[in-house]
Amino acid sequence: MIPALTTTQTANIVKTIFNPKVAKLYPDKSKSVTMLFKPGTAQEVNSVGVVISDETGPNTSMGGLIEGGQLADPSSPRWARRVILYERITSAGGMTRDAHREWIKSPQSLARGFGRVLDGHMSQVRRFENLFFWSSKGEIGTAEATAGLTTSQVKFALPKGTFEFVEGMKICFADPTTLAVRANGGGTPYYMTVTTVDATNRVVTFDVVRPSDYANGDLALFPLMAGRVPVPLKTHVNNDNGSYFGGSRSANRGYKASVIAAGSVNVSIALLAQLIEAPSYVGGDEGTAGRVILGATSQVSSIKRISDTIRQWFDQINLQDLHVKNVEHAGIAIKGDEQGDPTTLYNLKPEDFELFEAEPLQVVDLGNGIFNPVPVFTAGSGATVTGGYMDQQVYYLEHKYQHFCRKPNNQAVLTGLAVRADVFTAAKAWA
Repeated sequence: MIPALTTTQTANIVKTIFNPKVAKLYPDKSKSVTMLFKPGTAQEVNSVGVVISDETGPNTSMGGLIEGGQLADPSSPRWARRVILYERITSAGGMTRDAHREWIKSPQSLARGFGRVLDGHMSQVRRFENLFFWSSKGEIGTAEATAGLTTSQVKFALPKGTFEFVEGMKICFADPTTLAVRANGGGTPYYMTVTTVDATNRVVTFDVVRPSDYANGDLALFPLMAGRVPVPLKTHVNNDNGSYFGGSRSANRGYKASVIAAGSVNVSIALLAQLIEAPSYVGGDEGTAGRVILGATSQVSSIKRISDTIRQWFDQINLQDLHVKNVEHAGIAIKGDEQGDPTTLYNLKPEDFELFEAEPLQVVDLGNGIFNPVPVFTAGSGATVTGGYMDQQVYYLEHKYQHFCRKPNNQAVLTGLAVRADVFTAAKAWA
């Protein structure tokens, strides 16, 4: 009888064969806009994050010069030191002890096992990384109402509705302002597992009753994700007076992007013109080369509807990992993403953005090998149920990374757009 693979052999096979496959397939399977960004560079790097120093304001020395007069007062560009902390996204897979024994019988059986599951893991991790990129707080949905529902049901608000929910998904509710996780009167987070999704009525049924401290307007989040998502696009492209990676936006004009309020109207050529021209006023970038207008697929469809009567637009087949037909205007490609915020359009220069990766998406060895024994099974609510030592073996995929924008003032965003009634949306797709 051929002996089973040892822990070391299993780890080596995964590291040398499967993780390179993950690295190759990861961008190929991606729909995320982050694939448009270049790899980040930094002066200081460690396992926690990176530190960079860059220019946030120009040299302000200016003056006339007359014979015998005073020279201009010297100045220098303003520089800032910014700390970029990584966030880690993880996905876990589990199997019974018997199934684990089948996986590690040989390199071939290990290949069959991982071959069946890696694609699904990568697609799911990538999908939700993209969600975090669009979301300001990492929410997968916003609770709207419970009237007329059972105590284990919640209705979710548009525009997302129940689009992101999947049966078997484990979530918690959190206060939309403080992100404090609801604890059902206890001292630990209260977790719930999705049992059914009624997309037509936007109602999700859970395996347990709603937490006692639940309130309409709460955010549905993945476990341990409250306030721990990578910095979203809404933070990069903003003109508030808050902090940007430790730097004050109010004290550094270079941190402020152009924000144009649409006023709840449909996208128009006039609004697009403002979006395209804004960076030239704020960031000094007067060209359109290398730029992309990015928004929800529904907004790209709205732009196409403009072209029904004004033929200034044309389609081109150019997927660029976003898997939708692009529309181009004024030399700028307009790209859509079904997970994008349907009320916004961004004018970005991707070369100003960087993607810092401490660890690429990979199956990780936590020090005990690729597979780790779980002492007991746990129910969705966190209650321990029947089980014993090594009843289950678990493996983990992790991705440790962060996004960053070198020049926020070179970006612009159009906010408060209406969604046309004659375009297809995620809510309609799942209704």
